[in-house]
Amino acid sequence: MLQELERYFDYFVGKRTEEIGQLILMRNLYYRKLVNSKRCSFEEMLKSIPDSCRELLFDFEEKVNYQATFANEIIYRQGLLDGLNFRNTTLNNHVQEHFVGEFEEGTRIR
Repeated sequence: MLQELERYFDYFVGKRTEEIGQLILMRNLYYRKLVNSKRCSFEEMLKSIPDSCRELLFDFEEKVNYQATFANEIIYRQGLLDGLNFRNTTLNNHVQEHFVGEFEEGTRIR
């Protein structure tokens, strides 16, 4: 039963995170302004640096995006766990270790 709960929880978090990104954030005017401002700044940086550094800038942007995505998913998962307020300590510890605990490099949160 715990494995089924884990699979459902993982699926739910992935779908909800996707929904927040597509439906809620993109409707928010302030968020869209931030995205556009970031895009403009990035384009200005591209114009200002030599060609030899462009790959490094793209790599940096990709890592920043992965870091933000990872942090947001962990925060969402922890918030969901806090909201559920598990009373069973054993279940709570198991779920927390599985969904919020240590992640190894190269693992992907779905």
